[in-house]
Amino acid sequence: MVIDNDAAILAASTALLRRWSCTVTAARSPAEAIALARVAGGTDVILADYHLDDGRTGLDAIADLRQLAGRPVPAIVVTADHSLEVAAAVREAEAELLHKPVRPAELRALLAHMLG
Repeated sequence: MVIDNDAAILAASTALLRRWSCTVTAARSPAEAIALARVAGGTDVILADYHLDDGRTGLDAIADLRQLAGRPVPAIVVTADHSLEVAAAVREAEAELLHKPVRPAELRALLAHMLG
């Protein structure tokens, strides 16, 4: 599951993951992610932008998806925000943090580690 409110970034992330033979569900909001996860029947890993619309964050989306799944789905938060507060919130949510611009090799290695 990829969640980003920027259509161009969502499309690019989806295309990259599909080139790696991943099955990708793409959502522009936490609500859309939940609706799509219900249809898809589950999520193996979540890749969420930190800053979403309507005051929501990627951490909100991760919490919603984990609650729906009934398990701690592995998650990665992507952000350009280098603040200690965001880093602490991501750690507290038991998610991984990647800063923009994300290097594809770094993302691929992290995904392999999380799913391996």
